Amino acid sequence: MRINQIPLNTTKLSAKLALSFVLLYVLVLFPAIRFTYPTALWVLDSGVWIFSGASIALLIGLKQITWKDLGLTPNRKYLLFAAILIGSIAFLPFALNSLISLTGINQVEFFADAINNRAPGFRTIPPWVIIETVFLIPLLTQIFLIGIVTQQIMKKRNTITGIYGAGILFMLLQFNFSIGLFIIGCLSAYLFKKTGTLYPSIGLHMGCALAGLMIANVYPRLYTVVGLLY
Repeated sequence: MRINQIPLNTTKLSAKLALSFVLLYVLVLFPAIRFTYPTALWVLDSGVWIFSGASIALLIGLKQITWKDLGLTPNRKYLLFAAILIGSIAFLPFALNSLISLTGINQVEFFADAINNRAPGFRTIPPWVIIETVFLIPLLTQIFLIGIVTQQIMKKRNTITGIYGAGILFMLLQFNFSIGLFIIGCLSAYLFKKTGTLYPSIGLHMGCALAGLMIANVYPRLYTVVGLLY
C-alpha cells in the first residue's frame, strides 16, 4: 500500500530510545506501582498521561526533540481540520441514537435491557474527568506515541510498520487491548504521516474520547451497537 505523505522531520532521537520509554512504563513503572499500591486505580487512567507528559518534558529538556519536530507549529488549515474531526465524531452518538429511534429498532428485544438503563447524564461527570479524558490523555499520548515514538519507527522501518505499530502501542501503554484503541492508533499515525502535523491526530483522539463519554453517560444503549470497540 502506497501512501502519499509529507516527509517527517529530522530529530536527534533514535527509534530504540523512543521505544525504551514505552517499555520502561509497560514493563517496570506500571507493574511496580500496581504491585506496591494495588488499590491505586488512578494509575490505570492517569498514569498514561502523567508518564507521557514527563517523557515529553524530559526529551525536550535534553534537546532530543523540538515542537517543530512534532509538527506542532501553528497551522490554521490543520487546526480547522482537527476541530471538524472533534465535532463530527462527537456528533455520531447523537446521530446513531436518533437513527435507532427513528427506525424503530429500539423496540427490538435486542435493545430491551439497554433501553431500561437510565443514563446518568453529562452533568454528573466531574469536571476533572472531562479534562483528563477529553484533553490531557489525547493531547499527551498523541504527542508521545505518535509524534515521538511512531515517528521514529516510521523513519527506522517504514510507514506501514509505523501505522500498525502505533495501534499496538496505544493498547500497550493504556493496558486496554480493545479494537477501538487499535483503530485510533493506526488512524492517528496515518494522519500524522499524511499531514506532517499532530493536530488532526489529536482532534481524532479527542473526538473519540468525547464520543465515548457521551455513550457512557448520555446514550448507554449504544453499547449494544459499538460495544465491540471497547
